[in-house]
Amino acid sequence: MTDTRVNTPRPESALRIGLITAAGSFLTLAIAGAASIIVVQPLVVPSLGPTLYLAFEEPLTRPASPRNTLVGHIVAIIVGWLGLAAADLVHAPPATIAGMTWARAIEAAVALGLVALILRLIRCDHPPAGATVLIVALGILTTGSELLALFAGVVLITAIAWVFNRAVAHKPVTWTNAEHADANASA
Repeated sequence: MTDTRVNTPRPESALRIGLITAAGSFLTLAIAGAASIIVVQPLVVPSLGPTLYLAFEEPLTRPASPRNTLVGHIVAIIVGWLGLAAADLVHAPPATIAGMTWARAIEAAVALGLVALILRLIRCDHPPAGATVLIVALGILTTGSELLALFAGVVLITAIAWVFNRAVAHKPVTWTNAEHADANASA
């Protein structure tokens, strides 16, 4: 009789994964926070929390890949700003100050839906980008320098997470993680 069992590695312990996620998130956000203070720009925004959590908790998945992270956030920034422009809200105070209006609610909902659709169609799904589009669509960050700083923060944390995952966590994170996703799908 032939042994048909697949030789799979032992699952990582919850403690090890938790410690890697905690250490990676702490280190990355501390560096990004320090950089934000030095350049006096918003490099740290709420959507980077779930981005980091995903990058360290599930580093070999497609949504956590550097490609999906960078493309997801840049699409979210662009769509959020285009939504503001289409609704003539670029210079309006943010919803957190002025309150929610019908125009803002519709614009934010359309922007989020478009980001979800676009990212799915181009196979670059990255759920934390949903928070980024709302940061822009709700008028929290709207100027060119703020949006550039937001994307610079995404680039910075993506680079740090990639280095940390490869060097410290010994995870072979690649640009797309496609080979990992394909291997996991066939398992």
